[in-house]
Order: sequence, then C-alpha cells, then structure tokens
Amino acid sequence: MRQRAVTRSAAAVPQGKVDMNTFEMIDEPVTLYYDADLKSYFMPEDEYLGAFIVEGGESEPDLYTYCTYLSYDDLSRYQYAGKYDYYYDETTPYEANVGMKTDIDVYRNDKAILTTCLLPVYKDAMFALESMEDGSQRLYSMFLADDNQLASGADGNVTQTLDYVDFVYDPSDGSYTLPSDQGLVGLFATVDEETREYVYFSNSIYANLSLVPSGPAGIGGVETAGKGAAVATEYYDLSGRRISTAARGVSVKVEKYADGTSKAVKVVK
Repeated sequence: MRQRAVTRSAAAVPQGKVDMNTFEMIDEPVTLYYDADLKSYFMPEDEYLGAFIVEGGESEPDLYTYCTYLSYDDLSRYQYAGKYDYYYDETTPYEANVGMKTDIDVYRNDKAILTTCLLPVYKDAMFALESMEDGSQRLYSMFLADDNQLASGADGNVTQTLDYVDFVYDPSDGSYTLPSDQGLVGLFATVDEETREYVYFSNSIYANLSLVPSGPAGIGGVETAGKGAAVATEYYDLSGRRISTAARGVSVKVEKYADGTSKAVKVVK
C-alpha cells in the first residue's frame, strides 16, 4: 500500500476516490476487483483512495492521506512461520534509540513472506517481501507507505533513496539482516498552501534491521552443553572481516571449543 500522510486534527474524516491532479474527492464509488487465482481483492493501480478532513467552518474537505496499490490478500495462501524477534535502531532529530526490539509474525509461501510491523508506527500494517533464489527477501519501495522510504547512508544521514532492499538470509540461524548502510526513513508530510504540493521532512530513521526466529534458534540460543567452556571467542562483521569486539549494529560471534567445533551466533548492539 502506498500512502501519503498529513498530520492535523480532524473533526470529520470522509473517504473517497482522489483526483491526483487537484487532490480533491471524486464523487463516485470505489471498486475493488476480485482475483480468483490469488483469492484477493485489489484496486486498480491508477486509482487512489483517500481520507479527507473537514476543519472548522470549511465546507470543502481537505485531503488527509491517500493510498494506491491497495489489496486485500487471503492469508490461507500462506503458512504461518512463527514469530521473529525484530531488532532495529531508531534515530530521530532529538534522540537515538539503539537496540530496540519487538516481535513480528511471519507468513510464508514459495514466492514470498508476509511480515507485520516492520515500521513500528504502522502497528497493523503487513509487508510483502519477495523470496529470492539465494534465500534473501526483497522489500520494494512501492509496498511501503509514501511517507516512508527505503534509503542508504551512514551515521544517520540519508544519501540515496532506493527502489528496494534485500534482507540477507543466514542459514546458520534462519535470520534475515539488512546491510548496516540501508534502512527505512520516516517522513513527515505537509501541504504547501500556495502550491498545493507535498513537502517532506525526515522525522525518523530505522537502521540495523534484523529478523531472527524467536526461541532457541534466535540470538542468545548458544548451546554449550557437553562442550565445556569456549576456548576462544572471535567476532566478525557481516562481510566476514574479523573485528576486535562486537560492533554497533549486527555482528557475528564465533565461539570455539576444545573438541574443534565452533558455534556462530548473531549479536545485536
């Protein structure tokens, strides 16, 4: 679902189709079409559904938010894959919240996975990630709200917007991790009263994103029974380079045992 948002107080919130040339409501019904093969309802890509507000004594509704690529899918086409621990850093203009954690539900079929709550501000949203041949999951910008973007950068600075990002799959623990220089950017949108165009300001950046199966297979699930204490501990970044200690974000911790075996787990800071 694509969406633009304007933050305002609203006395009334009517809904209807949107004329994207004028940002005004079209006085005709919204039609959702049924796809029998996918068992889903969808809205044509060139149509837009909007929520409008009426403030004060104004008689004309003003556009509050709109969406396109709107669809209602049938979860029976997916198998529930369980809960994943979702780790992320959130940076705002005022503070940085590092090492945040929540959990999400994951649904899977042979072509995609659906996840909940990748953007914490959209608690009820679901996002579709396309399954790639190497096991990674690709998230496209067209499936995000328009007041959020996929972007790359460093140290909290956005340098480039992206059409998609790939959550890299790690078969050792079944996790998916986004490269540390990529993330989700939250935007605050407002309308220029003269030009009637949207103006965006960044209000949050989500970085160091990692999805790890909950339970023993996830972070913290190091099993040492019968092995004794580790005789050596090494750390590596996600590109395989050895580092002196766990770095900010996601690192790989390798514990080596006297019997020659080793155990690798992801560490999130």
